[in-house]
Amino acid sequence: MEVQGGPEKEGYYRRMNRKVVLKGCIPILLVLLMAAKPTPSLLDDPTGWDRLMLVRYHWAWSDEYEMEVPVPEFPLALRNLEGSEYTLSGYYLPAELDKGEMFLSMQPYSSCFFCGGAGPETVAEVHFSGRTPKLSLDEVVTVRGRLVLNRDDYAHLFFILKDASLVKE
Repeated sequence: MEVQGGPEKEGYYRRMNRKVVLKGCIPILLVLLMAAKPTPSLLDDPTGWDRLMLVRYHWAWSDEYEMEVPVPEFPLALRNLEGSEYTLSGYYLPAELDKGEMFLSMQPYSSCFFCGGAGPETVAEVHFSGRTPKLSLDEVVTVRGRLVLNRDDYAHLFFILKDASLVKE
């Protein structure tokens, strides 16, 4: 196609056409970039619960307890953490366990697993290396201990932190 005004006008129209096409793409690219949410990294888990939430479970009948119990299915990402030092923050729940043991909940007492407001993946047992520190109901604490994944002892929770200690913040 010949453009009146010679070759310099033709180059001008080509450059303008590219600018129009690019200007049309920029809003689309911006929308796509804003819609794309970053995948949370396992390192970006300040409370420790995001990783534990990877567990899946189903309900199965227990002859021992004569009721259905949750049976955990731990993905490889969690199995790889087993036995390692693990830090978890949550709400203190008193428990009638042995001395040196407590429950830690992702949710406050009013909406925790034991009150029917959350699932079994939102609570952990904490076994301190010494006595349980004096804490108040729903006090937010951070503990560190060796992570144990409980697969089949239904008298205990899915997650247990052994030899734990309170982390001073």
